[in-house]
Amino acid sequence: PPPPPPPPPPRLPPPPPPPQSYRQINLPIAPVANTTKVIIPTTSSTAEFRQQWEPVVTETSKHPDYATLFPFPTKLPQFRAYGSWCATHPPLVVLSCATLLVWDDDNDKSTDGEGRTKRRKTKPEVCRLTVLNGLNPREVLLDTLVKPKRSVADYRTADTGITSDDLRDVVFYLEHAHTFLKSLCSAETVIVGHGVYEDLFTALGLAHYCCADTSLLFRVKGCHGEKMVVPLLSDIVKQCSVATGALTEDTGRVDCVGKARATLDCCWFYMAKRGRVPEIISSDPDAGYKVLCSEVPVGMEGDALKEVFFEQTFILPLASSAITGKKCYLDFTSEDHLKLAFEGIEGEVKKDSAGRKLKIFKCGDGKSFRVVLTREI
Repeated sequence: PPPPPPPPPPRLPPPPPPPQSYRQINLPIAPVANTTKVIIPTTSSTAEFRQQWEPVVTETSKHPDYATLFPFPTKLPQFRAYGSWCATHPPLVVLSCATLLVWDDDNDKSTDGEGRTKRRKTKPEVCRLTVLNGLNPREVLLDTLVKPKRSVADYRTADTGITSDDLRDVVFYLEHAHTFLKSLCSAETVIVGHGVYEDLFTALGLAHYCCADTSLLFRVKGCHGEKMVVPLLSDIVKQCSVATGALTEDTGRVDCVGKARATLDCCWFYMAKRGRVPEIISSDPDAGYKVLCSEVPVGMEGDALKEVFFEQTFILPLASSAITGKKCYLDFTSEDHLKLAFEGIEGEVKKDSAGRKLKIFKCGDGKSFRVVLTREI
């Protein structure tokens, strides 16, 4: 008998539906009350858009610390490649975030091998997200409170103006923020911000490499302009006489919408001056008295770093920033304090790729990390 006929090929699943436009997504946005409305001069898209913004993105990438700030972990979600799906979307957006602190481990009864309670760790997370159309700053694409799913350790109300009552009934979460931004931005969308690397990585957990960051474009006078010596946005606005709206609301909290508009204005000022902008005098008297600690051993926290620093140099740092990406900053009270601390580190003085002085700090357990001066002393 003839062989049986071959089985029919399996039916292929239907193609996935096209992604929704960011204008059509139904998200539980939580409006922010009492936001100061500011009317400012606006710009429009021109044929020279790339010619205008490519130099600003390039100058951001030339900052000495760009290579350590922007290589985001590969596991972080990124935006899709540019295509017809976003051809009508703004090629320029402005991002501003407010953050609070959440417990990195909600189990507060965890113990070590000797039965001692472990020190609980905190991490920053977004609690307010603002996105503007960079070609028309009057158009607020999104301004919402964001509720964290982890337990809150510190609302940072003095800085954010946000309390537990503000977030109690909010149902907009971090995944909603990701959904909106992924439907809005492509890999070639220029994202403008002040400290945008912190907004993207620390607050939102996203990776993006096409950024114009005013905290890296403007430099502090007498400093190299690294992360912890970046100028305040308010200092740039004041000293460069940038005409912009208020940075705070009537309630006294940070106005994320006003901050975003001011950041964009500072970018336009930078482009108008073709990068020849004045150095900024920081209003923080201790802005330059810091060292950068990089390649910090895994498991070492800020307080422990201060202790090992004191054991070798007999100089106790004033404070330590949170360790992110194996790096943090140690603060000192004065230039003499900083100088004594750096000189107290055993070993020879070297220089990094940016020409900054550094030493290798060797811990007693055989581990080591790099200590870099962020200013000349």
